[in-house]
Amino acid sequence: MNRFLLLFVLLFVSLGFSFGKGTLIINYSFTHIEVGYDHQTKCFVFIDGELIAESSAAPQSQAVTLKLKVPKGQHHVRVVMMALYEGNWEEHTIENDYSTDAFLDKDLTLGKKNTLSFIFDLDRTNPEIKID
Repeated sequence: MNRFLLLFVLLFVSLGFSFGKGTLIINYSFTHIEVGYDHQTKCFVFIDGELIAESSAAPQSQAVTLKLKVPKGQHHVRVVMMALYEGNWEEHTIENDYSTDAFLDKDLTLGKKNTLSFIFDLDRTNPEIKID
């Protein structure tokens, strides 16, 4: 009987946590990369100021998809691309002498399934961002 009760409680608790979570899919790619400037990049994802995910390093020429579990509801979302330059990771921004600001900093309502798609065109200062 005790095992049954323990199993029931664990099932109830795990289901309760899953109802408060949604899925966030982040797709990103870079275009118009100049020869010799295919930097290693990482994507950092912050929800309400807390780092919740960091992608593996990949060259800019490689499109990347991240799939994360995120809390549902209204949240401040910050997605930041980092570039490896001379052994240091730095934000991929115009302020840091890159040709485009590769980030999103926005309040979003997150639901069951959310998709953020980014195209960072290195010939343009602002990225193309699609929020679904």
